[in-house]
Amino acid sequence: MVGAARGWRVSPSAVFALVLAGLMLWVLVEAQRWPANAQLLPRAVSIFGLVMLAGYALDALVFARRGGVRRQIMDIGRLDTSAIDHRQVMSRLVLMVGSTSALVLAIWLVGFHAAIPVYVFVSLSAVGRTRWWTALLISVAFEALLIGVYDNVMHVTWHETLLAKISGRGG
Repeated sequence: MVGAARGWRVSPSAVFALVLAGLMLWVLVEAQRWPANAQLLPRAVSIFGLVMLAGYALDALVFARRGGVRRQIMDIGRLDTSAIDHRQVMSRLVLMVGSTSALVLAIWLVGFHAAIPVYVFVSLSAVGRTRWWTALLISVAFEALLIGVYDNVMHVTWHETLLAKISGRGG
């Protein structure tokens, strides 16, 4: 965000953070005109995002004053492709686009309550190479989050799945 030795300079990540902050502030203001039940999620996400962006800005400013070399904590190499060949880049791209497309298709076919836990389980098992029981526990936790927060607290109305329409069980 800021270069201590070279003065102030704006990086692409700082511009992105400012755009996100503007968007979140706009949502906070705009949501005031909505019904109370429609305000809940946008306001919560915007407030959380603004807190996270404030932490990011504080970290960037404090780090710039120290003048140290920045290390990435969770650098998984998605952006830096200089050390891998084109085939590996394409493989990663196909995996990301394919798995996201499969998730959206599964949500449309069978719904969130089936698709999300299965997606998390398969992703953790196959891509993350975690133990099956660890992947299962995390998948159950995601389902508990869906039921606990979205069903019981926010009372989200779930879409009618294609499977429900075909079987005649849709509402």
